[in-house]
Amino acid sequence: MEIDDGRQQARHGAGRPVDADAHRAGGTGQGAVEDGTDRRGVAAQHLHEGVVVLARLDDAHRMRGGLAAEGEQLQEPLDAAVQGAPVDRYRRPGQDVHPGNRHAQCQVGDLALDLPRDLLHRHGSVPSTAPARCGARRLWLVWRAMAAAAPDFFSDALRREIIRSEQRRMRALAIILAVLLALSLTVANVFVDYTSRMFERDVPGWLPLVGIGPFLLYELVSLTILRYRAARDLDFLRVTRFANALIETSLPASIIITLSHYMDPVLVFSFWPPLLYFLFILLSTLRLDFWLSVWTGTVAALQQIVLVLWLVPLEPWGNIPQETLLFHFSRTLVLFASGLVAGFVANSLRTQFEMSVRAVAARDRVTNLFGQHVSPAVVDRLLAARTDPPSEMRTVCVLFLDIRGFTAMTRRRSAEETVALLNAFFAEMIEVVDRNNGIINKFLGDGFMAVFGAPLDDPAAARNALAAAQAMIATVEGWNRTHPGWALRIGIGIHLGEAVTGTVGSPQRKEYTVIGDTVNLAARLEQLTKDVGARLLVSQSVHDATPCNGAVDLGPVAIRGYDEKVRVWRMA
Repeated sequence: MEIDDGRQQARHGAGRPVDADAHRAGGTGQGAVEDGTDRRGVAAQHLHEGVVVLARLDDAHRMRGGLAAEGEQLQEPLDAAVQGAPVDRYRRPGQDVHPGNRHAQCQVGDLALDLPRDLLHRHGSVPSTAPARCGARRLWLVWRAMAAAAPDFFSDALRREIIRSEQRRMRALAIILAVLLALSLTVANVFVDYTSRMFERDVPGWLPLVGIGPFLLYELVSLTILRYRAARDLDFLRVTRFANALIETSLPASIIITLSHYMDPVLVFSFWPPLLYFLFILLSTLRLDFWLSVWTGTVAALQQIVLVLWLVPLEPWGNIPQETLLFHFSRTLVLFASGLVAGFVANSLRTQFEMSVRAVAARDRVTNLFGQHVSPAVVDRLLAARTDPPSEMRTVCVLFLDIRGFTAMTRRRSAEETVALLNAFFAEMIEVVDRNNGIINKFLGDGFMAVFGAPLDDPAAARNALAAAQAMIATVEGWNRTHPGWALRIGIGIHLGEAVTGTVGSPQRKEYTVIGDTVNLAARLEQLTKDVGARLLVSQSVHDATPCNGAVDLGPVAIRGYDEKVRVWRMA
């Protein structure tokens, strides 16, 4: 477990080094991020791709003869750069590419390595002043392209939930229509005498197929298409949902028109078909769209009143309520009001889902930044902040732990046994760190780096780190008693000092990191435990910040990478 000098450590992104040469070449070298790509194949999704974009944009800018005054003039070469198109076609007629352009790409690449840090952490936006070799507006254009490439996970989650809810609604409606068709066919073909007396004439046994069959077939086809598109994560136009609501809500109208040829229209509107409108309005809540529910209620109300005016001879103030305009108009108003109520219910369901997604996204944001092993108390406090921790210099206490001789120990073990051992051991170590208000910042093979005092302030960071280290040693002693076949030896180094803390990475993957000499010295102390035969070494700053009972002064010790000797204390 080696930690290079501060320059290499400063280039660590999401838990791995960034190779500047590979970035300048535009390739996927050691520093390339390999977490996978978005399903839509977005080009600029990681830092090294942003460097390529910036380099291409710089060429396009030089070939066009200088930075345009308006952003729109740069939009075309920017789009080409993001899409990977050659920028030569933006060269002015007869103009050669300047020989210094390749050199400019290297300079732009070096500058772009600092771009996400500057934008994400120190300012939260484009810096007000940028280096002369790359204008602030070009930085802003590239960062806008990188930000636009980030997938909108919230919108995708909401879209997928709407599709799933639509599937549930269509499936429920198809089942209801199938049951209704089966009952209607049974009554029409089995209870023939009953239907003849009710309709006062013979009713064909196939009549339900005319009124209900086409809508059931439509629902089954629509459900099949929706499942096909959902399986491929394809969206559909919102206007098609309104058209679908119009077609589905027309089922009661179709049945009313069909039955009006076999019975008195006044009786038809007192029969069960008009009640189907309420079924469609109720199911519209599963669309999770206020306006679709209102649209369903409006269609039902308009169809009801239009059919009444067409089929029923109305009297303004008759003695029979079913033949008066006021009677049917009041039913129309009830349908419209039902659509409004359903809209509010749908909107409430959607809001609840959005809140759930946002809560999960917020918790995922914390676990993505700090890893899965963050204590619940720390997670709750970070969620309350509602923003990523700022980039800043802060006093932290860094602890490095490493298992001694682990590689040799695992040569005789299977991969499954090795992973199971590490998981069991780290579970106990993580519990110790959580109990002492620390976080596991990185797992380093058979060891890890823990941080105390970040991202949340902790005046007792040194005391907590020392208590955690002593508890780890006690835990290992207990482990060795219960696992004689897997007896472990550990080395721990602790240092207290100032470090740069903040969030680094791309919009797709970020990580909270701690950078600086404090991290390097803590790692060197952990490595020094091998040379001096110690289990726990602390620096002078830790010794001064907290009582170190029983500490043995090793005096000034030469540390690799440091010109001056460092005073070290042995705690165990």
